[in-house]
Amino acid sequence: MIPGTFPWVDIGSWSALRNVKAADVNGNIVIGDVQAHETRNSILVAEPGQRIEANQVHGLVIVHAKDGTVLVVPESKDQDVKKLVDAVKQAADPTSPVLLGCANCIVQAEGGRVTALGADNLVIIHAGTTVTVRPRAPPIDPGTLPHRGV
Repeated sequence: MIPGTFPWVDIGSWSALRNVKAADVNGNIVIGDVQAHETRNSILVAEPGQRIEANQVHGLVIVHAKDGTVLVVPESKDQDVKKLVDAVKQAADPTSPVLLGCANCIVQAEGGRVTALGADNLVIIHAGTTVTVRPRAPPIDPGTLPHRGV
């Protein structure tokens, strides 16, 4: 046996990656095939063979697993992922999206299962091996549109 002192980091949540991997200039932790456009303070993990396109999102954890499953959760809620895992286990359809506490989200999933927790006002498009996540545009108030005479 060789005595030694080694640092210990408990990787018990996605945000713990910040303790072992340096962020880029925008505060993003990026692993794998990731395109981040105007994205800040997010953790983006694409396993081999998968791709993430993150557009104008902030403070999210987005994981695209080898089996095609996608996880989207605010980093502030990454400790609650177990609730999402439990909901996935309960879901009758193994391919349908599982969204917990998500308001005003649009999900189009043709490449695998999308799971999200506490993610509001997002568009999540999963096509083939690529998942794209971007903010959902606010609804248009018809009263603010210019009037056109007929």
